[in-house]
Amino acid sequence: MLGCAPHKAKEDLKALLDKGDAVDTKVRVNAMIKLGTLKLHAEQIEEALQEFSKAANLDDKNADVFLHRGQVLLMQDLIEDTLKDLETSAELRPDFPSALAQKYYVQYRCAVRNGDMQLRKEALDGFQQLHEKFPRFPESFLLYAQLLTELQEFDKAQEYFRKAQEVDPSDPNVYVHMGLMQIQWKQDFNEAVSLFQQAIRHDSKCQFAYESLGSLQVQRGLLKEGLDAFEKAIELAQTETELAHLCALRDAAEAQANVAARLGIPVGPGLH
Repeated sequence: MLGCAPHKAKEDLKALLDKGDAVDTKVRVNAMIKLGTLKLHAEQIEEALQEFSKAANLDDKNADVFLHRGQVLLMQDLIEDTLKDLETSAELRPDFPSALAQKYYVQYRCAVRNGDMQLRKEALDGFQQLHEKFPRFPESFLLYAQLLTELQEFDKAQEYFRKAQEVDPSDPNVYVHMGLMQIQWKQDFNEAVSLFQQAIRHDSKCQFAYESLGSLQVQRGLLKEGLDAFEKAIELAQTETELAHLCALRDAAEAQANVAARLGIPVGPGLH
């Protein structure tokens, strides 16, 4: 939810950084990472990137800096720049599975964009090696399963979603992605709804689950249920962009419901 607490945190971090060399380098770098993250959440993208770049200049051996900056670059769709940062992060800490998993994920994206079949194979093989090295790391299973879903290798994707579930059964994102796959794979809307609801039971603040549930319910003509889910998602919005996107979905569903009501068109049991 949008609030005032981040402003206070930003001021505290700036006050710490204003002390300059009087503060230990590692502490300053961590403060820059936190400040960059807060600026990112405030949608100050360029300023966030500046903080991460300052942190990288201060300590170019800190894997976290490059991982965070890479994630921001990915949001900007700067795939090649993202890959460079994630490769640097993985090289600095080869025992850092999160950097490796994200590197292979972005490597795959890069390969698809450029039609590079060799790079695509390297990315998929990289995931297999990562699973062998870190057999209890759910993020790699989840990212790999998403790629398999794109490749329409649904049985294999389900296997890896379930592996992620086994390691971390409380992660709501796994259930949401499984639900989205059920729609694409089997058009099984009831199973998808069940999975979205399981995600919400595991984390009642999972905006992704409410948005996915709302979109599906509207698609099924269950407009009241869809509107209720969108309202929940709106309450959980973290940025103005998210808020605008969710309000647009809600408003479109409301307009659909109003037109249906005026014309006497049945729209499913949700409005009966």
